[in-house]
Amino acid sequence: MVVAASRQSKEYITLASVIAEEFTQTAVERDIKGGTPTEQLHRLRESGLLKLLVPQEYGGFGSDWVTALQVVREIAKGDGSLAQLIGYHYVNLANTGLLGRPEQIAKYYTETARNNWLWGDSVNPRDPNLTLTPDGENFRLNGTKNFSTGARSGDIVVIAAIREDLGKILFAPLPKNREGIVFNDDWDYIGQRQTDSGSVEFHNVLVYRDEVLGNPDSTAHPNCVCQFLPGNCTRSI
Repeated sequence: MVVAASRQSKEYITLASVIAEEFTQTAVERDIKGGTPTEQLHRLRESGLLKLLVPQEYGGFGSDWVTALQVVREIAKGDGSLAQLIGYHYVNLANTGLLGRPEQIAKYYTETARNNWLWGDSVNPRDPNLTLTPDGENFRLNGTKNFSTGARSGDIVVIAAIREDLGKILFAPLPKNREGIVFNDDWDYIGQRQTDSGSVEFHNVLVYRDEVLGNPDSTAHPNCVCQFLPGNCTRSI
């Protein structure tokens, strides 16, 4: 079993190396141009590498973090922007597995494997000014995040916002086409111009209660999300 897993890991890393070689042919030209690397993201979707860490019972490859990080390093040899996008994708999906309820984990893992979803985010804590306000059974999201890797090019945007009445951070994966989400084309950093890391505005965006990861009414703060707090994780993807 260990031998088989090792062989598969080598195959994924080799595949990433092949893809990186393809990306490097146009990486400089594309970085100068900026924008979304649409064709390259399509190639990543086709490769299956987006579901690398999804457990096999949900339709993924069930690989490990050592392999995933080696995949990111291989892709980085050809294109730093694409490496950043897939690296953030792995982290965002993993955080869903760490914080989500069992039914949420099953839903998002299954859909990611089935549709080769790319996960972006809008959670960076350098400007933690997103707010969630209760609206009946659901919530309304408002504010702006100035650094949001993969948000515009991803299928899912993970948000982190303060629930105003409880003063706690809540996380929720939202579909990128949700009404009220505005993606701004204001990212222009050399070597990373195709990471779609620009600002995102949220204007009274509806967030359904069952989209909030974990228990939205708990007063406990998440303790295993790498963007905010150190370790103590007992669950793994």
